Amino acid sequence: MKPEQVIKYLSYMPETGKFIWNARAEGDFSDNGKRAPHHSCATWNKRYAGKPAGVISSNGYSYIAIKNRKYLAQRLAWLISHREWPNGQIDHIDGCRDNNALNNLRVVTNSINQRNRRMGETNTSGTTGVYWNAENKNWRARIVIDRVPICLGSFDRKEDAIVARKAAEQEHGFGPSHGMTATARQKVRAIKAQGKRE
Repeated sequence: MKPEQVIKYLSYMPETGKFIWNARAEGDFSDNGKRAPHHSCATWNKRYAGKPAGVISSNGYSYIAIKNRKYLAQRLAWLISHREWPNGQIDHIDGCRDNNALNNLRVVTNSINQRNRRMGETNTSGTTGVYWNAENKNWRARIVIDRVPICLGSFDRKEDAIVARKAAEQEHGFGPSHGMTATARQKVRAIKAQGKRE
């Protein structure tokens, strides 16, 4: 879909990342044999025009369906703002998948995008890349760079393993919210929003 087509259907507020449905014209509807285009148009506008667009799916991302095709909201935000589809993946800088404010979006490679991931649900240590090695009875730290796992060492204390992991994240340009839980990311977002209001 071209930028002008998306802009025809949606309004985007870059400060908040929210989308609003625009009113549609009769020409946007075809005669399906059951309802005349003018009737379908009036019904659609009454129900949707001027109202929020998009739904948040179970994976935390916001999606918007246009003409029976589903799009990621962050990609639509980029398209509307820059008049072109993003040439790569869209990363949410603060790690909140539904925060589509323009200043929270950046185009990155898959490799860079992986450096701003939330903590995995199976993590038991509380820190991404740190785990207990039951066989050797010690803590291990590792990091994955461009799909290559790198061992950062074995440690008697979990705190030392965490320090090694965090140092490696900083060295390799990981995002500040990498490894946070979804709840922690939401709290950081709320604190920042509160600061802007004060």
